[in-house]
Parts: sequence; C-alpha cells; structure tokens
Amino acid sequence: MQRVIAALSSIGLVALVTIGAANSVQAQDKINLVLGSADNPLWTSAIVAEEHMPKLLDEYSDGRITTERFFGGKLCSEHNCVEQMGQGTVDIAKISLYNVGAFGQTFDFINLPLLWKNADAVKDIFDRWLWDEVRARAAEELGFHFQSLAFLCGFRQHLNNVRQVKTPADIKGIKIRVTKSPIDFELHKSWGAVPVPYDWAQLYMGLQAKIVNGIYIPDCHLVLDKHDEVISHATIIDGTWNGQMQLMDLKRFQKYPQWAQDAIARTGRELFDISYELDKNFNESQRAEIEKRGRATIYFPTEAELDLWREASLGAWKALKGQFDAKLVRRILEEQEGMTKFLEVVESRGLL
Repeated sequence: MQRVIAALSSIGLVALVTIGAANSVQAQDKINLVLGSADNPLWTSAIVAEEHMPKLLDEYSDGRITTERFFGGKLCSEHNCVEQMGQGTVDIAKISLYNVGAFGQTFDFINLPLLWKNADAVKDIFDRWLWDEVRARAAEELGFHFQSLAFLCGFRQHLNNVRQVKTPADIKGIKIRVTKSPIDFELHKSWGAVPVPYDWAQLYMGLQAKIVNGIYIPDCHLVLDKHDEVISHATIIDGTWNGQMQLMDLKRFQKYPQWAQDAIARTGRELFDISYELDKNFNESQRAEIEKRGRATIYFPTEAELDLWREASLGAWKALKGQFDAKLVRRILEEQEGMTKFLEVVESRGLL
C-alpha cells in the first residue's frame, strides 16, 4: 500500500512539474529577439529597426521584449537571414521585396514595374486593405509571419556609367546588374538592356571595372554607398517601389504568448508609418546632396517619356502573366489617381 501511495505521489509531482513548465512557456516573462539584416546602417529601413523598433517593443510589452540587431551582413546575408530564421538562430529577418522572391511568388505582384504611381499611393493602399492581405498570404503560402514593411529610398531608378538615358531606347545594350528576382531579369530584357546577375557585396568593384555598367536601385545609393564615384547618370523613372520586409517564422511566432504576439505585431504596423515619414524626408536630402557633390547628373523624364517606360515594362508583365493575382493588381491600379491610362494599356494587352 505504501508503494502505491509513493507511486501516486511521484506521478502527481511529475504532473505538477509538467503543468508548471507549460505555464512558464506561456508566461515567458522575458523574450529577446535577434534581427539579422544586410542593410547598410545608414539606410532608412535600418534606422527604423535600430532606433524605433526597440523602443516600441519595450513600450508595448511593458519592458518584457528586448532585441539584438545586426546590420551590414554581420550576422547573415538577406537570403541566409531568412534561412537562419527557419533554423531558429535569427528571430526577425530583413529582406528586400525583390530578393524575397527566392522563397516564393507571394509578393511578386508588389514588384511589378511601374505598378505604383508614388509612395503616397503605396502608403494609402497598404493602410486601407493590402497590409492584411499580404499578412494572410505570407502565412498561408510561405509559412511566414509578415512582421513589417519599410520604405527604402523611394523607388528603383535607372543608374549607369555609359550615357544619359531618357527613354528605354537609350538603355539598349547596357549591362545592368539584376537581383535574383525573375521580374528584375525580365524587366531589363524587355527594356533592351543586358541583365547580369551580380552580388551586391561586389557591386562597387564590378561597376568600377565595368563588368556591369548600371544598376536598378534608388538614387540615394549614389550617396549612401558612394556609387556616384562609379556612376555618372541617374534617370528618375520611379520604376519599382523599393521596400524591405521584416519576416518571422510563423510557427515560432505562434508559440509566443498572446501578449508578445500582440506587442510584436503592433510594433511592426507602427514601424511602417514611421518609415514612410522618415523616408520621404530622407529622399529629399539625398537628392540635394547628389546635386551638391556634382558627380552624377539626374534626369527627370517628361510624362510622355514615362509613358514609354511604362509601355516597355509590359514585356516583364507578359513574362510573368499567371504568376500574380490579376484581380489584386487591377484593384491596385484602379485605386490610384492618374493610373487609368496605364490600366487601359495593360488590359488591352491581355495581361490582367
């Protein structure tokens, strides 16, 4: 009888320990999040994560969430950050909207060239409905928790060290560095350029040695990464909106207690608003600095010339037809002032 009582007591103790452990997982008084990013610390997307994210997480979690943040590829490259996120060595990975395409086509529609009129349109549509749409698709299709989105120097522009470019006809034959995004590759083929996949880390030297002659990135990099030392011409076409995503592994995110999930999600949403205002002011200051330094000329195409860029970009749209949600893209175009004409051209080509 004593052995039975002892055995029952032992079982009860194990049960209590198990329940206590489960409760401690749910309680989790302190959580430390590791963010990995290849961002230059001077980029607005990095500034938002470095200066604003820790404060907001601290406020919304009552001091229970802390962060460690690694920029400039010190911990991982963009692609590797996402992989490490899945392995548990990184909690939040930052990756560009272009490079996230390596993990699936969920976000490719955002990168359709000349889809967006300006940054104000991006902000408006994400605020009203697209944020929730993207978050749902990230979870369902990729197994990611869409944590946040940052504006980064506005839009991708055409920069080169060969000649001044006004229309797509002027870009023919120029070797342009492209990312791993299939949209990026197809876009430059449709423009008549020679797309050359090239690693970001070696890009400055590649431009200097003329291995590549141009890049399709925001013109702020002429200052931030001293690309105006190896680039002589910039054409402001506002071709593709340039954003940086913060992602988390969905299963790991869902294991956090509800108070932590709420604090993390609320922080991510607010960072988007902060990023928009910060980036707007930053872009203005960078263009003023480019003009002051005088190493590269900046050309702003006329509206008629922009129509030529839009029409020429449709080669990329055609190559990707069926790989993006046509209804979603149509709605984005319909809800932007001044994009009716472009929508009509896109529809006349049977691309939506």
